[in-house]
Amino acid sequence: MVAGKKKSNLPPIKALVVDDEKPITDLLCMLLRNIGVEPICAYDGETAYEIFRKEKPDIIFSDYVMPGLDGVALYKKIRAQKPETPFVLFTGFFDKLIVRFMEESTETGDGSLLFEEPDFVMRKPFMKSEDIIEILEKVFPDRQFNAPEDD
Repeated sequence: MVAGKKKSNLPPIKALVVDDEKPITDLLCMLLRNIGVEPICAYDGETAYEIFRKEKPDIIFSDYVMPGLDGVALYKKIRAQKPETPFVLFTGFFDKLIVRFMEESTETGDGSLLFEEPDFVMRKPFMKSEDIIEILEKVFPDRQFNAPEDD
């Protein structure tokens, strides 16, 4: 079986990858390509949003800290357009991200907090195919992904 393909002849999964650090974006795009996913690379949030609207990717991988439209703002814009699109947010500033989620939360009537968060949050650096494959298998359980031999 070809990596990233379902038993039937479904088209490959399209993943939008965005990070303002070009080497990170390019590395993640290469990793996705090697496991059978069709990557679409963007280097800022604004461009990523335009690509999202045109290409309609199956999943988004986005950095949190970027100039302009950051990962959380991109997530919210995408959720407003197509809420079912899986969104993976990655960051080297995990604690700051959690604080931001808490600050932007809404208090419910019973005193608990409700906050909107992406489907997955990953800590940087992560660039192991196993980490990405684990997420892809959760999101696309009917597909099979194979780690490249040289990871």
